[in-house]
Amino acid sequence: MVETQDELRIKILEDIVSKQQHEIIDLREELAQVYIELSGKTEHTSDCATSNAPAMKPGRCNCGNEKSSIKVPLDVSLLPGETKTVTISLQLSEILHDHN
Repeated sequence: MVETQDELRIKILEDIVSKQQHEIIDLREELAQVYIELSGKTEHTSDCATSNAPAMKPGRCNCGNEKSSIKVPLDVSLLPGETKTVTISLQLSEILHDHN
């Protein structure tokens, strides 16, 4: 079957759009990661603007202004004379709730 000039044009444009969509998806994922890192939070709600990618453009965290958790180093004795440092993550909401 011989393609008409219009069919060939459509095929070329569809290929270009498809390639650009893949690039946009990758860029949205990368942008979301930057917003997540900037927020300082370890978890985000599913309706947070950082969770929009890859389907939509992500945005700055809007699921709370404060950090949701902090990481704290803790020395743990496993055996007598042997200490290992581990990092634990504390949820700020639990800490604040315990002190109110």
